[in-house]
Formats: sequence, C-alpha cells, structure tokens
Amino acid sequence: MDQLALKINKKEIAIVAIILIGIAFLIIRANSFSIALRRAGLNPNYVRTIEHDFGTNDEEFKVIETSSKDSKITLAIVTKNKLGFWKVSSFRGDDRVDPHFTSIAWVKGGGFKRFSPTGGTVIEHEWHYAYCGDNAIKEIEFLPGQIPENVTVNIQQGDSKFLVHVISFAEPEVLNGFDVKALLEENKCIPIDTE
Repeated sequence: MDQLALKINKKEIAIVAIILIGIAFLIIRANSFSIALRRAGLNPNYVRTIEHDFGTNDEEFKVIETSSKDSKITLAIVTKNKLGFWKVSSFRGDDRVDPHFTSIAWVKGGGFKRFSPTGGTVIEHEWHYAYCGDNAIKEIEFLPGQIPENVTVNIQQGDSKFLVHVISFAEPEVLNGFDVKALLEENKCIPIDTE
C-alpha cells in the first residue's frame, strides 16, 4: 500500500512540476518584451512604438523609442523569435557629439516589380531611417525640394520632442545626401550644433 501511495505521489509531483514549468514558460514569454529591454539596459516603462511589422524572413519586429541609464533618447530594434521571445537586436542612444539627437535604420522587403526592361524580376526594398530628438525650437518642417523623389517623411512632434521617420523606396544612395540633422539646423527647427 505504501509503494502504491509513493508511485502516485511521484506521478502527482511530476504533473504538478510540468504544470508549474508550463505556467512559468507562459509568464516569461508574455513578459519577454520587457525582460529583453531590461536585459539590454533599456527602460521598459517608457516605450513608444515607431514601427511594428514583419521583416522579410517573417520575423516580427518593433522599432521603438525608449531611454536608458546612459541616454534619455534611445532608439531600438526588437525582434521576436519563433518561440515568441523578444530580443533587442540593436539600439542607439544619445550620440556623444549631440545628446539631443539620435537615429537608427532598418530595411524591409518592399515586394516584387513584375515588369522590368531586362526581363528579370526586380525585388524592391524599403529603406527606413528614424531620427529622434528633444531640442526642437519650432515646428519641424522641410522646405520644397529638400526631400528627394521616392522618399516619404512622417513627422511626429510634441513641444521640443520630435521623431522624423524617413522611408525610401529607391536605392539607398538616394538618401546619402539627405542629412536630416543638417536640414533641421538649416531650417532653424533645431539649434545649430557648434561642436
């Protein structure tokens, strides 16, 4: 009788252990975004999502604005793996040269062009750049002719804090001469960096 009770107790313990491990797995998975930010030294209590989408390899990702101990403005790319756990892929904090301005870039597949002069399929990409700052002295704006062709600009601003999200559907070289910080200084939207 005691051996039977011992076998039942081992089975019950194993079942309870499996259930507890399953619950712990689900709790960690549900909180993995905050855990990933904390592990990277970023602030999980302040997160503003710039983009939430799926990459070319069907991997879910978020581009976020947050902060850290070292910088009050941090942009990060956070990706989700096949098991549903988030990981900080890359981040940029306050630039040592300008603590009021930072940027980050990423690429997404833009689809296929069905027709091309050469007869082959052309794969297009979206080139994304996010610029974030906290030193705007007036409304962020670009003058006519300053934005290249095939480039979209989305501006979000609240008082001195701003985000400029630039998307190019052309080749990345188009944006080589598109210096957002220099244009914002030229347009007197942010103070001129004298360093």
